[in-house]
Parts: sequence; structure tokens; C-alpha cells
Amino acid sequence: MLSNPSHRFHLLPKISDINMKNKFSFHLILWFLITVFFYQGLNAQNKPKDTLINQINTTTISLPDPDSIQGKYTYDPKTNLFYLNQKVGNYNLSYPWVLTPEQYYDRVLKEKINKNFKDRNQAIAGNTDEAKQKRKDLLPTYYVNSKFFESVFGGNNISIQPKGNFSLDLGLRYTKRDNPALPIKNRSNLSFDFDQKISMGLKGKIGTRLNIDLNYDTQSTFDFNNQIKLNYTPTEDDILQNIELGNVSMKTQNSLIHGAQSLFGVKTELRFGNTYITAVMAEQKSGTKTIQAQGDKVIEKFEQPILEYEDYRHYFLAQYFKDHYNEAVKDYPFINSTARITRIEVWKTNRSTQTENIRNIVAIQDLGENQHIGLDNV
Repeated sequence: MLSNPSHRFHLLPKISDINMKNKFSFHLILWFLITVFFYQGLNAQNKPKDTLINQINTTTISLPDPDSIQGKYTYDPKTNLFYLNQKVGNYNLSYPWVLTPEQYYDRVLKEKINKNFKDRNQAIAGNTDEAKQKRKDLLPTYYVNSKFFESVFGGNNISIQPKGNFSLDLGLRYTKRDNPALPIKNRSNLSFDFDQKISMGLKGKIGTRLNIDLNYDTQSTFDFNNQIKLNYTPTEDDILQNIELGNVSMKTQNSLIHGAQSLFGVKTELRFGNTYITAVMAEQKSGTKTIQAQGDKVIEKFEQPILEYEDYRHYFLAQYFKDHYNEAVKDYPFINSTARITRIEVWKTNRSTQTENIRNIVAIQDLGENQHIGLDNV
């Protein structure tokens, strides 16, 4: 059976009820928004004020000046002040900044520090050849805030440029010898094996007067290749014009007196008006040696002073020279002797089984002696 059709209209809400509910929801949302904004306004008023002098404004965009804008510092000796002018060509953009010497030094120092960090970041992040070359020199320039330091070295900056490489090989070495003559525990041996290679160079500069140069290589053939040198150059008005420590050299412009190379010590250059003096106190680490070869033989000349005679090490060729030794060296370095030996051959006893270059000789005792010191029947 069907119900009364009039009952079906009561199953749906009336239009007036819907409008009332929408108005209530709208007022509720509006009241919620007003409450939230009011609460935020109270918190904003109760927020403590930033007392920093140099506040950072995060709402502005700071762009670097274009290359056409050039800044230049000028110094006025009358007022002892520095002026910073920003120009485009010959036109000033604004009034110059007036800086005291302290403000000028602080500003320049900060600019150099910022530029240094910028260059280092570009060198680390860059992939170009120029960036790779700058990446090798990532040590910053150090500054010493001392007037005494600046007066001695002519500046307050210290720059160091190291270069080189270092390698270390670490391993174990195990050896075993099956020798029945040795105890069992001595037939094998385990030891560490180290091999290091160092090739290092360093160039440093302290101020404008002191230069440091250091080279060290463990694989160098000669020791004089490893050099260390300190060079200090004062002002041109000082008596001491130059001083060098470490590996120095002494060059002369005179053809009669030859200079020396590979010296290790101290070298100074002095100036007294128009008189120049160069003094060196050092140890010579080099020398000259001449070898003359004839056929399959090597001829080498050497000198042995006669005063360096030692018992049981040096021997006289004959009894005559021993008897007249004190008489000959009485007026040394003049040798008072009429005997002159121009040629002598020295042969040693054959202690091996080799039969090459063997010569039979005859030894005669007391040859040319006025007194016999050996056997009476000879």
C-alpha cells in the first residue's frame, strides 16, 4: 500500500531551514577568523624589540655594483681623513664617504677578507683550469696587528705557498731460508717495510723584506739540491743592504779570483756611501775534481803535505829521506832538498788467484844507502 503523498514533503528540510544554517556557519567562521587575527596582534605587540644595532633586513635584495661603478679611496693629509668616492666615468654618484684612519683600515681589511673567502669558494666549486690552479693555493694571507712587526718587515702580512707531494708505502716483508745449519726459529723473519718519498717546496713572504725559499726532495741525487734560503732586504738607506741565510753563493767579477758555489752559511751586503762590501761566512759543500784517463788507466793527481806525516801510516822511500826529514822541513813551506823523484811505481802483493797483469820484480835492500840497516851480507 502507498502512503499518503503529503507525507513525502516532510522528509526533506525546508528552504528556510537551510538558509538559517548557512548564516550560522558563516557567522561562526567569521568569528573564528577575527579571534585568530586578534590573538596574533596581541602576540606581535608583546614580542620583544630587536636591540641589535646592525640589523639584517631580509626583505631587501642586495645586488653587487656593476663594473661601470668604480670606488676609489683618496687621502687628505691636512685633515688626516680618507674619502671614498663612487664614480661612473668622471661623474660622482653621491657624496663621498668620510673615514678616519681606523675606519679605513677596518673597512679595507673586511673587504680583503670577504674577497679571500669569495675566491676560495670559487676555486673549490669551479671546474675550470684557472680554478684548479687557484685550488692549489688555498692558504689565506695572515695579518699581524703590530707596529713593531711592520717596522721590521715592512708590512704586516704573511703569505705562504706550499707545493709538492708525499707518498708512503707500508708493507710487511717475510723471508724464509731452508738452511739446516740455522735453528728453526731463525730460518724465517718477518719485518716491516717502509718507503717514503717526499718532494716539497715552500715559498713564503713576510711583509715586503723577508723571503723564504725551501726545497726538499728525498729522491735528489745530490744533497745541495735540497736548499733552504732566507733573504732579508732592508730599506735602501740602511747600511745593511741585504742578508741571506742558508744556501748562498759568492760571485766575483774578477777573473783572477773565482767565486764559490753551494755554500751554506750567512751572506751580508753592506754599503758605506759609494763603497760596497760583501761578506760571506759559510761552509762549502762542493768541490772540483779532475780525472785524466790514458788508455785503460786513470791518472789522478793529488798532494800530500810533508808535515802530515804519521808513524805506521806513511813510510819513507829510503833511509836517506828519513835521516834528512827534519833538515828538509826546517824552513817550511820551503823544502830544503836536492832530491826530486819524478816517477815511481807501487805494486801490491797478489792475494787472489788472478794471473792477469802479474809482473816479476826484484827487491834490493839498501839500494843507494850509505849505511846498511839490513843484513850485513847483502
